[in-house]
Amino acid sequence: METYIREYVSGCKDCQSNKNPRHGVHDLLQPLEVKWKPRRYISIDFITDLPLSNGCDCIWVIVDHFTKIAHFIPLKKGEKKTDDLIRIFAKEY
Repeated sequence: METYIREYVSGCKDCQSNKNPRHGVHDLLQPLEVKWKPRRYISIDFITDLPLSNGCDCIWVIVDHFTKIAHFIPLKKGEKKTDDLIRIFAKEY
């Protein structure tokens, strides 16, 4: 019976033209905010639990949204405190 119904619906002109949409109503598009200045919008992330290399075991990744430039800063164990990160950010970035 399922096969018969599928064949009937796929061959019926009225069934094909009167399908109901299965998604919600689309709203107007909202434009994204334009980034207009470098170093104004950044994102940060940490890559941790890496094997030791020159005493560093994690990487601090800083990405500028305007220029799409990524900065990779190696960090040593225990340097993830706020004061240390502020100092390193001012020095490296």
